[in-house]
Amino acid sequence: MIEDITPKKKKKQYNRFFMNVPTDFTVVFIVMFLIAFGIIMVYSSSFYTTRGEGLAEPYRKQILFAVLGFVIMWILSKIQLAVIVKFTPIIYIITVALLIVVLIVAEDINGAKRWIPIGNFNIQPSEVTKVALIIVVAALLSKFKKRLTEISVILFIIGIILVPVVLVAIEDFSAAIVLLIICLAMIFVAYNNVIKMVLLTLFLGVIGYVSTMLTNYRSQRIKTYLDGPWSDPEGAGRQIIQSLYAIGSGGITGIGLGQSMQKMGYISEAHNDIIFAIICEELGLLGGIAIIAIYVLLIHRIAQIAFKAKSMIHFLIGVGVFTHIGIQAFINVGVATNLIPTTGISLPFISYGGSSLIIFLIEIGLVLNISRHNNVEKHLGGDAYE
Repeated sequence: MIEDITPKKKKKQYNRFFMNVPTDFTVVFIVMFLIAFGIIMVYSSSFYTTRGEGLAEPYRKQILFAVLGFVIMWILSKIQLAVIVKFTPIIYIITVALLIVVLIVAEDINGAKRWIPIGNFNIQPSEVTKVALIIVVAALLSKFKKRLTEISVILFIIGIILVPVVLVAIEDFSAAIVLLIICLAMIFVAYNNVIKMVLLTLFLGVIGYVSTMLTNYRSQRIKTYLDGPWSDPEGAGRQIIQSLYAIGSGGITGIGLGQSMQKMGYISEAHNDIIFAIICEELGLLGGIAIIAIYVLLIHRIAQIAFKAKSMIHFLIGVGVFTHIGIQAFINVGVATNLIPTTGISLPFISYGGSSLIIFLIEIGLVLNISRHNNVEKHLGGDAYE
């Protein structure tokens, strides 16, 4: 709490570059719990297939990613967002450049070029694009907020969005869909013409559907989903069948932490995109519901912070972050339970993956930044820059 702040203390606590004021520790504690739980589940789900790899074991890497991510998160939470936003053009250019580089130099892994190798680690540009577009789109919508009714402005913003989205879609269509949903959500809350937004969403949806059906393996996934995974039990349906076996065998309370049978080679790379099935197998339906409830609590808290923001750009960044977390959690759980067609999307803060975890922590850093700014405005009043 900030009390009786003199001009000298105010200058020390808040200037044009850094903020040394309270933030929202509810968000911090929830994220810490999810990451700690994720490390436990990555260890449990990968132990059988990766044991003996020493420091290369997934859970050890995940701990390193978490530590690095928390450092970046905390630094970003203190740096003025206005300073970060000044670098928006550079952020956009670097992001597009990374997406082009990955198509040129990346090795084909599991049928896709998605990672740029740097030493013993890989950077996934499609993950970087998510937080980059949140910042870029928020900055554009905030800058042109009085001209959003002009079709030329909307087309310009859509063009800026589509360049990285198309580049991502070449090798990672599911990530491109997530990017579009995040951007559409941000445009929707900033744009007051609901009819035009619906038409735009339908138009992009048709493009996405056509793109899906024109690609053999994507159309096969849709067909397998519609026919049921048992229509192709040794091919496209195998992973989902094993996921459903895992969820079913867990029952209400689970078979016990570390006791999963499906992680023993039946589910491929169980510590990645299908980790929710292992959670349900070991901790049961109650464990799965508890994790979903924690995501809902986190999204709700981020939404509260966003809606308290007086600055449009702060508000839009908050909307982008909780949309990203919400849509990825929904898609991941939906795939594991066969509610939606199979696609490779990580479970936020829990699935194994350095790029994903660090990017989510960067986004949380932005949310904590907004929270600090809200506290300054609440206690000092007016524009905190004054």
